[in-house]
Amino acid sequence: MNTKEIYGLIKKYFDGETTLEEEQQLRTFFSQEDVPEELVAFKELFGYYHASAEESLDDTFEKSIMAQIEKDVIKPIGFNRKKMYSIMGIAAGILILIGVLFYTDFFQSFQTDSSGSDAESEMAYLQTKQALLLISTSLNKGLDQASKLSAFNKGVEHMNKLSAFYQCETKVLHPNTLDK
Repeated sequence: MNTKEIYGLIKKYFDGETTLEEEQQLRTFFSQEDVPEELVAFKELFGYYHASAEESLDDTFEKSIMAQIEKDVIKPIGFNRKKMYSIMGIAAGILILIGVLFYTDFFQSFQTDSSGSDAESEMAYLQTKQALLLISTSLNKGLDQASKLSAFNKGVEHMNKLSAFYQCETKVLHPNTLDK
């Protein structure tokens, strides 16, 4: 077999278009001792394929792999429904107990705090009302500024419409000019 034919078969081989017979021809060619110098790199490649085809795995290999896989399988933890219900019941009882304690503490402190005079509570009400009125006034001033901004936005929209009209007018009156 000449070098040109070998190069053609190698090209077909790397393109994945060779038949089994052509691959066998390549293996037999590269298993010879006298291979042209420019094809020595391919000799090592096809020599590897030839050597790896002769290797085989023994019967214990599959068994050892399967034993390793079975050993590494994670077994799910069993779900004990009775334990879960008892734990949830205890947690619910503790939450109810804490809620009752906080409620009674809060209620007692509220009763002791409400023993103050009506004049103090009236004063607190008036101060709160003044603070809320001040906040409301400040917010209304901000809304006034926002309405001015709204009027500005409307003006910009009108300008955009006029600009679009002007562009259309230019296209109609001067159809030969190109848009830049």
